[in-house]
Amino acid sequence: MTDQPRVVMSFGMSFRPFQGRYMRVINQAKSLVEAGFDVTILAWDRECDGPEQETLDGVKIVRFQIKAPVGSGPKNIFKMLKFNWAVRKYLKQDKPDIVHCYNLDTIITSLVTARSLGAKAVLDLCEPNYYAMWEGKRSIFLDAINFVEAQFSKRYDFLCVHNEYQVRKFESHGLNNVLKAGSYPTLVFEASGTREFTKDTMIIGRVGSVYEDNGIEELLAAYRIILDKVESGEIAQKFKLLLAGRVFESYQETYDKLCEPFGDTIERIGAFPMTEIPALYGRIDIGTVLYRRTNWFAPITPTKLFDAMSCGVPLVATDMGEVKEILNESESGAIVDETNALELAEVIIALAADPDRRRSYAENASTASRAKYTWEVYKTDFINKYTELLEAPARLKSYAIPA
Repeated sequence: MTDQPRVVMSFGMSFRPFQGRYMRVINQAKSLVEAGFDVTILAWDRECDGPEQETLDGVKIVRFQIKAPVGSGPKNIFKMLKFNWAVRKYLKQDKPDIVHCYNLDTIITSLVTARSLGAKAVLDLCEPNYYAMWEGKRSIFLDAINFVEAQFSKRYDFLCVHNEYQVRKFESHGLNNVLKAGSYPTLVFEASGTREFTKDTMIIGRVGSVYEDNGIEELLAAYRIILDKVESGEIAQKFKLLLAGRVFESYQETYDKLCEPFGDTIERIGAFPMTEIPALYGRIDIGTVLYRRTNWFAPITPTKLFDAMSCGVPLVATDMGEVKEILNESESGAIVDETNALELAEVIIALAADPDRRRSYAENASTASRAKYTWEVYKTDFINKYTELLEAPARLKSYAIPA
């Protein structure tokens, strides 16, 4: 046993060390460990291919291996219930001081179990509109899900959110215990090597998971226009496209068909360790943060925006979440309409032809990142909130849904 205050975090993903998708979670967990907390992450290993237990950077990881495809929506309901049962059983045995729930997968189970144990409860909503991807027939579930989020969030001791959209959203529900702590990288995310701004071949790049509606189709349509202009002699600059990221199984066949006509002008890299992010961005001359602005994506401020900025990458991005505000304020990138392939292509071509502008974007991105968009900037507030939580009196063991 340990005298350290114990924190158990429930996270509905496998928490494997690839790509940057878990940077928010590991930053928070590591910071708590450094501050003297004993931290365990309960992860849902949907692929069932990771170790059941391991320790990363002082953080204990416990994985519940329950096979379930990512993005399958209501089809996973019974698997989700099984994950919730496993989380409840672990919490009952461990009896932590604080239960930290990520997103909605265990929002009820984490709260109810924490209260029954006399523990504090933190809700961390990384995704602004968690299930807004459920369209068509699946949209009938959204009212119930939004009700659960709005009502049960009020029973948590505090909420941690990642952008202003969420701050406004929960303030409209009457909550004032909201901490904004973005999904920012650590300072180690600085592009490796010296960036060159005059090159024979310009590399356009995209780093991050690949799945439906997250900008791949739009980027490839613009890239086709760019290559056609090169082949016709309209522009002399040469281009290549670097796509790095895990491809969701449900999208793999479509992705292969989309990329096949481009041959070796596209370099595709699959899942990668997040330690490779600086090296990947070090190869990219013009980075892209493009999404189709669906109900789910429109409010998001993507983690890859902050990764790219910390690595000093000139950016072309979609107007979503706080992206436009951040890029305009820092003067580190161009905003485009992702539905207009010609506009997107022309912006990239113009940026490729202007090394001074790219250099300015790169330097401004690095400066802004260090000043405002790294985890170190927000870590103290996060730890202080946790310390205050430990010292606060326990809330009543009541699970009644508030009016």
